[in-house]
Amino acid sequence: MLPLLIACGPSPRANTAEHATTSSTGHPDEGTSTPDVMPDLGGCEGNWQAGALPRPWWLDEPVQQCMSSLEHTPRAAYDDCEPAPAVDGCPPPPTGAIVCEDANEGDGGRVSATCVDDVDCPEGMRCIGPGGPGTGGPGSRVCEAACDELGDAACVRCDMTCNLQWGACVPTSPQGEPCVGDCQCDTWCDAGHCAAFGGPPRRGICGGVDADCACTGGRCVDECCWVDGAIAQPDDAACG
Repeated sequence: MLPLLIACGPSPRANTAEHATTSSTGHPDEGTSTPDVMPDLGGCEGNWQAGALPRPWWLDEPVQQCMSSLEHTPRAAYDDCEPAPAVDGCPPPPTGAIVCEDANEGDGGRVSATCVDDVDCPEGMRCIGPGGPGTGGPGSRVCEAACDELGDAACVRCDMTCNLQWGACVPTSPQGEPCVGDCQCDTWCDAGHCAAFGGPPRRGICGGVDADCACTGGRCVDECCWVDGAIAQPDDAACG
């Protein structure tokens, strides 16, 4: 999924973070920001901004608690932003372009940058695609805060959580549709609900190229193996 993109100007959301932001002059700002100057993109204005994402401020100012809102002048990684409406026919942003990644649907976004690999991201950030490192097509991978055993404490924003498998922060997953197995989800079944973002490969899938469940003695319906009125799990005999 391509990132949603930056709308010109400051975010209208109130700055509720207890973080002292600083302007380019070195003086504390008053929570205001200067609208970003966008290049003429022939109808694709707002899709991305040229320029490198600066070194993450939290490497020099460790965060004691997560921030519900962030704003700096000039704009910095993980600041609030408002995704611009998608425009059909616009090319994907180039590597290193500054974009506004959608947080959760209808909940604003965060400033990031497109990338191909970790080397394209500032120190302290990793290049993450829709399904983890190395996944996704042009323009769909973005720089996210790196995290380790510190967990969510490294994620800066309250709407982000640490994915230890990827070593990076990802949006907190809103509760998806109820599920019993991965076959009922486009992503994977996590604690009884479909996850909002990618994770481990789906298991217990019957039918199709990526099937890993033979569905012996069962009936395969929409990638789910039904045995005696229940969905067979990956380690059940039917999927062996």
